[in-house]
Amino acid sequence: MKYFLLFALASCSRHAGHGVPTTTGEIELDGEWEEPDWDKRAERHVFNDADGAEARPFSEIRFLRDAEHLYVSVYAADEDIHSSESFDVKLGELAFRVDPRGHLTPSFASIRTAADLDGTLDDSSNSDEEWVVEMAIPIALVRPGPHVAAHVSRCDTPKAGGTRCGAWDGFIDE
Repeated sequence: MKYFLLFALASCSRHAGHGVPTTTGEIELDGEWEEPDWDKRAERHVFNDADGAEARPFSEIRFLRDAEHLYVSVYAADEDIHSSESFDVKLGELAFRVDPRGHLTPSFASIRTAADLDGTLDDSSNSDEEWVVEMAIPIALVRPGPHVAAHVSRCDTPKAGGTRCGAWDGFIDE
């Protein structure tokens, strides 16, 4: 696990050390990455498995901010989306789970979410594709500082069986 953490920290995005990029326009929470900032400005991190390789199925987290919110978005490739699946998110002292519908556990009234599913929830008779959740987290909840420790993980159960997990560990900068 020590080597996994070192690998994850060494693979920080192009924005590491420069702070979470500021948005240039409004982010509409809809579970879609249609705003140009998600592709052109966001700090992005791909999940790795326990061996340090890119996790399969693919998962990613993206960060943006404005004066009031930290925007966090998670992406999950998923051939069989289940409501019991989730991302475990820890940003500083703030910790929660977010499921494919964008529901947080525990719930936070001040965190807004939106989700988009490309597939059908809890229906194994067909093939799904992916799900995305966008979140607007009040900056005060994250308690930004020079470096906020972050840990985000996800496990998936493919149709073929077994469990596959991936995570990203690192820091987000103010």
